Amino acid sequence: MMYSLAQVTGSSLNLKTILPEALDSILDSLEFEAGFISLFDPQGGQLQLTATHGIPATMIGQLQSVLNQDAIREYIAQQHIPMLIEDLSKQTPLIARLQAGAPQLYEHLRGWGIHTYIGTPLVQQGQALGIIGMFARQARMLSSNDQALQVTLVQHLATAITNTRLFQAVTDERRRLQALIESSSDGAIFIDANQKVPIINAAALKFLDLPVKPQEWINRTTLDFL
Repeated sequence: MMYSLAQVTGSSLNLKTILPEALDSILDSLEFEAGFISLFDPQGGQLQLTATHGIPATMIGQLQSVLNQDAIREYIAQQHIPMLIEDLSKQTPLIARLQAGAPQLYEHLRGWGIHTYIGTPLVQQGQALGIIGMFARQARMLSSNDQALQVTLVQHLATAITNTRLFQAVTDERRRLQALIESSSDGAIFIDANQKVPIINAAALKFLDLPVKPQEWINRTTLDFL
């Protein structure tokens, strides 16, 4: 179970590729028939559905709207507490709080024929990244082992999302820096610890009177300049 998810999250550094497969793996491990992953937009703060499985198209728009209700979005961002409803047809203190605090979510779950729902915020280093939700049309009683597995899988997913975003940010910054260097009228040469040249621009080659393109010098050694 954990190995399967680790394989998925380690197979790519693209969230658009990872998230649908990770969702499928988690649903399969916990034997849920449908679910979603929704992440906070870093700029606007809205929750955006990034992966769904087994959810009819007619539900997706409604789900997107419900998740971005102020009460629900703030709960996910601030509380970081999973919501586990094993049987929506029973009147329990948790369901009473759901009816009072998020009546639209409650009504939609009932309308969609959902009996069991788990909504778990994706949290990394105290920051909410979003939420993963899982649905079942039949009432499910989750054992303590099931709940522990769910927590482990979700935490692994949150870590994978954070690492992938960090790698993407570093890659984007490197590309931005390289574009600035390449377009600069000042000569620039970067030499690494192995005396190789990972970056050199056209201005530097012109100054050294080397009539070649910068790409031809990438990863060559400083000895090649002599």
